Amino acid sequence: VYDCVVFNDGKAWRAVVDTDEDGDLTDEKLMTRFRAERQWASFGKRVMMNFALNIYDDGDTLSIVTDVGAHGTHVSGIVAANYPGQPELNGLAPGAQIVSVKIGDRRMGSSSMGTGEVRGLIAVLENNCQLINMSYGGPSQDPNDGRLAALYSEIVNKHNVIFVASAGNNGPALSTVGSPGGTTSALFGIGAYVSPVMMEAQYSLREPLPAIQYTWSSRGPTFDGNLGVDFSAPGGAIAPVSNWTLQGNMQMNGTSMSSPNACGGIALLLSGLKQQEIEWTPHRIRRAIENTAKEIPNVERFAQGRGLLQVDKAFAYLEANRDAMDHDLRFEVTNRSQGGRGIYLREPFNTGQPVASTIAIEPVFHEDADNAGKVAFEMRINLECDASWVGHPGHMVLMHGGRSFGVEVNPQSLISGMHYAEVVGHDADHPERGAVFRVPITVLKPETVDTGKPVQWTEALTLAPGQIERRFLVVPPGATWADVVFRTGEQAGSRRIVMQVVQQVPGQSFSESGTRQYITIRERDTEIRSFVVTGGRTLEVAIAQYWSSLGKTGCTVDIAFHGIVPDSRRLHIDAAKLVSQVDVAAPLGNEALSPSGSFGTLRKSIRPSEFKTRPLTDARDALPDNRRIFEAELTYKFNLSAKTTVTPRPALALEDQFQESWESLIWMLYDKSKRLIAAGSSGSKSSVSLAEGDYVLKFHARNHQLDHLKKLKDMPLNLDHKLAKPVALKFHTDPDNALTGGGSFGSRTLARGNQARLYIAQPKPLPSTAAPGDLLLGTIHYGQGDSNLIGPGKKPGGYPVTLRVVLAKADKKKTDADKKRDKKTEQEKLAEAVRDLKVAHLAKLHGDKKTEDFDRLAKAILDET
Repeated sequence: VYDCVVFNDGKAWRAVVDTDEDGDLTDEKLMTRFRAERQWASFGKRVMMNFALNIYDDGDTLSIVTDVGAHGTHVSGIVAANYPGQPELNGLAPGAQIVSVKIGDRRMGSSSMGTGEVRGLIAVLENNCQLINMSYGGPSQDPNDGRLAALYSEIVNKHNVIFVASAGNNGPALSTVGSPGGTTSALFGIGAYVSPVMMEAQYSLREPLPAIQYTWSSRGPTFDGNLGVDFSAPGGAIAPVSNWTLQGNMQMNGTSMSSPNACGGIALLLSGLKQQEIEWTPHRIRRAIENTAKEIPNVERFAQGRGLLQVDKAFAYLEANRDAMDHDLRFEVTNRSQGGRGIYLREPFNTGQPVASTIAIEPVFHEDADNAGKVAFEMRINLECDASWVGHPGHMVLMHGGRSFGVEVNPQSLISGMHYAEVVGHDADHPERGAVFRVPITVLKPETVDTGKPVQWTEALTLAPGQIERRFLVVPPGATWADVVFRTGEQAGSRRIVMQVVQQVPGQSFSESGTRQYITIRERDTEIRSFVVTGGRTLEVAIAQYWSSLGKTGCTVDIAFHGIVPDSRRLHIDAAKLVSQVDVAAPLGNEALSPSGSFGTLRKSIRPSEFKTRPLTDARDALPDNRRIFEAELTYKFNLSAKTTVTPRPALALEDQFQESWESLIWMLYDKSKRLIAAGSSGSKSSVSLAEGDYVLKFHARNHQLDHLKKLKDMPLNLDHKLAKPVALKFHTDPDNALTGGGSFGSRTLARGNQARLYIAQPKPLPSTAAPGDLLLGTIHYGQGDSNLIGPGKKPGGYPVTLRVVLAKADKKKTDADKKRDKKTEQEKLAEAVRDLKVAHLAKLHGDKKTEDFDRLAKAILDET
């Protein structure tokens, strides 16, 4: 426990932290905001954890800033490490001044939540920064879209700040670039390159290899057709790390390292331009880099982008074209026919016939540009493309407001595989200046598989270090999973193989529609892997030998597609029915059918007990032009009657596509003593083990539109309770057996083209904690796990199944009338039964013509009572 004291000395807020926990502050360092006096301290020689301070809210908030890992120090060292006595340890731009912005949230490990990024952009403007490096990122469903992408683009296009970011470490498959670096047009997305010198000095490889892109470096194109990777830089470094690691330097690799390498190189460009008094914009810098980058031999365009950054050549280009005013414009490329920023054809329905697209080119001026310049702008453009399968016009005249032209792509003559071309626009008056804009065109021509065979695709491959073999296959309609078998022959030692599969499925990112697995293969080895597929769409199968795994590998790869297809891919069992049913089919081949399933989670949903919104007035959250960011806070209270593992899932987090339109979504869980127990982001599935007791969860959402926040007023919080004992599902051959408990379905072979109906008994008993309105969540597998088929014999992950609890348990407590009735003698009970029988018969006589019989019986009943 560290005592902290904050006070104002009349000039500034200052603080002292009892770092040695002895209660004596006289031996501690008196500090203020790091920005003001650049002070830092340490929590002692034993832990070697350094920290700095920030003081907010007029002294009410003391922020003790530490790092959440060595990553940031390593990255900043690549950019601007400065060792005057040991220049060999310097970064790319040792004279650069760094403004450090922490975006990794310690509550979530080191993930960034959006709040840190927005505050970082504000800090960039406050400190007049000219370059941003961001070695962070992740998959995105919507490239170049969302709240954060808009703010990133604004700081580049409006405030003329160059933004460099990692392209991602999710290769080797195509369309794996991450957000924001590989998906946002305004940013430089940097791929990771490894040179022979790096291989020798950093990795101590025993054999020399040619320069190559790292196997894991993400590849383009984006799903909307943009190239994705802009250019490349060295993606590994031995650089400084935090003292608490007890190392001075550390070797790391990733596009997290190539991004600061490129950022440092660009810092050198800006330094030189300042000395030469040459004005620049991000768009001018982009034009120079992309037209002077060095192409890396034998590396695909999707991996390297325009090539390897060449600082000297880029600077010479900038000097030579200092007076070219159009270099300060950005040229937006839009596919008006299919949408997106390029032409991307990869599915069977658009790769078997010519595809016509209308391409719009718009020169975009800065918002403060003089209108006279817009009127005067006119550029004669030569359009060129060296691909015979692309049809395009030869010329266009471009004015402010933009023009469009038609492009026809005819993939019919292309062989199966990967094809890339560009329609390049050059200034007809200055062709020596290189490309003004490029229209990226990608065709992934798939091949069909023979569904009449048990193994639909097989090939013998010979791999070398860094070599990638890609195959594009049309997944047969009805397929739900695939098994891949690797077999090796004689070879010396083991090899590291990377297998990655990706499909483009609407509404999903590459991480949701694909998988990547690292496999160690030895001599005469067999390895089997299975993965989920979507029928009818193109599947990329990328098989690579890891770049540093030496030696050649001969292997045979077999792929077999399977499908046990239910008529409902998300089965909901009606709790009001005694028996439910589902039909399954085997459209591809004979499949071993052995259904199983269970409910492992009980979801309880609660409404907020409190909802409030507020404008964020902290200077850290003040956007330019007096724009406000608003926050909503929802409070949820709940009680647990026993120890349980719970996963909080705010309703907004159940649909991942919502998240990119929000600035930040985070929840924090507290116990009854207001101690923070756990925290998570909107889309995280953070499980936490909780003891019996009362808890409070606070959910925070940030958005620049207050109306959007108000729509969350009654948003449910879903608490997913892990069941100590899953509730099993039982499958039967007919409804009678499902009701009586006989005739289990068991296992059988479902012949190709046939269909079977499964009857599911109402699961019993339900958890004792289940109440009306609760939802049981589980998984169904239809395939037989121990079949003689290759692979697991079933769809990985299974199919989701749910059951909504709608009926309360019958109340077994007896009423007062029941208790009074139990005290009667047998003779009294008999008389009461005879009376009830007479009353029933009296009802039958009512309305008959025999009124005398009715009156006589009625009088007798009245006399008896």
